[in-house]
Amino acid sequence: MKRSKKYLVAAKKLDAGKKYTVAEAAKLLPQVNTSEFAGTVELSVRFRLTDKQKKESVRGTYTLPNRFGKDVKVLLFADPSYDAKNSKADIVGGEELIADVEAGKISFDMVVAMPGMMPKIARLGRTLGSKGLMPNPKNGTVTEDPDAAVEKLKSGQRNYKLDDAGRILAVVATTDMAPEKIEENVRAFAQIIAPEISKFGAHSIKKVTLSPTMGPSIDLNTADFVG
Repeated sequence: MKRSKKYLVAAKKLDAGKKYTVAEAAKLLPQVNTSEFAGTVELSVRFRLTDKQKKESVRGTYTLPNRFGKDVKVLLFADPSYDAKNSKADIVGGEELIADVEAGKISFDMVVAMPGMMPKIARLGRTLGSKGLMPNPKNGTVTEDPDAAVEKLKSGQRNYKLDDAGRILAVVATTDMAPEKIEENVRAFAQIIAPEISKFGAHSIKKVTLSPTMGPSIDLNTADFVG
């Protein structure tokens, strides 16, 4: 893959083969961001797993101490009995919204559904599932208390899961945040997935990186990341 000149210049700011502490990486992120704008920062934790371990269901939600990014637009599929007057969801409705979602006529970032609506929106599995937006009781987006779920999403709650490549990926910051805040978010996420790391064993971590949307990845010192 041919890299841009900006990318190559940014990559030279990193010492080949060095594993950086979280604090060091947080300070370097703005320097290796090749975009003219502040980009998001992605954390990648790659595990060395057996085929059996890769099939395990590892997923959850996370909310970080330092909020970042745009306001989240939430779509709520509610039961007819739901009082939408005081809802904080941006779009509230029932079956009448299904066709619009399929046709891409409405925009949203996250979806919440009340349990009674799940059989009705099952046909959206392909549309929403491919984007990771299908409501799921495991991450709290299928609930009898939609107001609480919407509030959590609005406060910055995101989802994570172990992908087919044996990685947990998470957006943890933006490149224009103070390094101390980036570090705090990374360490908070490390604590959130600590049970998964403990289950697989710290030795199972193959590689941990922090990277801006546009720019080279920074290799992290695994021991420092785990803490």
